[in-house]
Amino acid sequence: MGVAWNFLFVFLYWGFLVTQADELIYLQSVWRHGDRTPLRSAVWPTNPYQESFWIKETNVGLSQLTPTGKQQHINLGKKLRDRYITDLGFVSPNYDQREIFIQSTNFARTIQSAQANMQGFYDDLNLMAPINKPGYFGPGDCKRTEALWRYIQQTPEYQALNSNQSYQNMMTKIRSLTGEMYWDLPQIYDVQDTLYITHFVYNQTAGNNNEEQLLAMFPQINQTNDLYLDWKNGIGLAPYRGLDFSHEVPQAADGGGFLLRGFIGLINGKIYCRNTTSDTSAFCTWMNPLKYYAYSAHDDTIAAALASLGFKRTDYTQDGTPQYTSALTFELWLDNQSNPYMRVLFKLLSVTKIPRSIGCTNNCPLNTFINRSMPYLLNSTLDYDQMAAWCDVPLCVDASDDCNQYLNHCQTPSYRKIFQPF
Repeated sequence: MGVAWNFLFVFLYWGFLVTQADELIYLQSVWRHGDRTPLRSAVWPTNPYQESFWIKETNVGLSQLTPTGKQQHINLGKKLRDRYITDLGFVSPNYDQREIFIQSTNFARTIQSAQANMQGFYDDLNLMAPINKPGYFGPGDCKRTEALWRYIQQTPEYQALNSNQSYQNMMTKIRSLTGEMYWDLPQIYDVQDTLYITHFVYNQTAGNNNEEQLLAMFPQINQTNDLYLDWKNGIGLAPYRGLDFSHEVPQAADGGGFLLRGFIGLINGKIYCRNTTSDTSAFCTWMNPLKYYAYSAHDDTIAAALASLGFKRTDYTQDGTPQYTSALTFELWLDNQSNPYMRVLFKLLSVTKIPRSIGCTNNCPLNTFINRSMPYLLNSTLDYDQMAAWCDVPLCVDASDDCNQYLNHCQTPSYRKIFQPF
């Protein structure tokens, strides 16, 4: 079990030395990768813009970070540099592997985004490999999310959409025009994403009659995708058969409860190691000089993280997919009485000034932040292995449910790597 998990729900306070001013002692961030080409799985047979077009247009194939996306992350890195190196003097201006640890999902576009971000952060430092020891966190593929989606499909909200004739007509037409006869609501994301990138980012014409008809439907496709993303993150659904989706879904989502639990675990680990100088364990040896821990990930990750912070919109204060390079930063500060507090920023704008989401204003006491996070973090007594097993537990709300369909293996060990970096 990763050492950091030991600190998650046991916040130990020894009393810090009083400082003259507030002090930033630890920083974590999670961001979405930069501009990419359409996903390989989302380019339908009748689409006139196949991989050969994207290679010619962007010099990269499908699902890949584009040169524009690289520059976007260089720019984000520069903004982070302005705050954490230039303004606050927190991170050293020259790269020191003891101070910074970058994690990435196992996709080229997120790894390359992390490299570009560091290029901007360290003023054009050319980093050709993942920072520190390579490590990745990927989709947990937790079967509990599949079970929750099955229950979402039973809700009055979903049933109302499914019985709506306009929606059914749209889906029938999408299947016919794309040649993807089995696509359903979850694939509306693929349709919207590919159309948006092709025609609204790269300004391509329709190309053929099928594409022209799909473009004519784009407003409805876009609106339906917003609704799908809300439901996928537990937003906009009334409790159903005892399930509060606003908590249940983020608990099991990539970037939601698992990642928030990791954030808090490492934060408490930082405080423990800082105040226990006699602890020479591998964890504290790694944690004491560490200042900045970052995660390079996806739109799903950002949306789930926002949901676990209590937001009711998937892109901070608006609907839809979180934009390229969207970034959440979690700052751990000590006040002049050495009391720890949190500042949470989205795109370097204060989130903790919005009390309805975080639960407190501006400088959020750490214990308050932990307490408001508890509903998204499973049972506080679970260790890592028990949490991994939790994914395998059938989600049955009454005896009439067929629990066996949810007994497949949950591939959560990928999360273990996040918190075992040494």
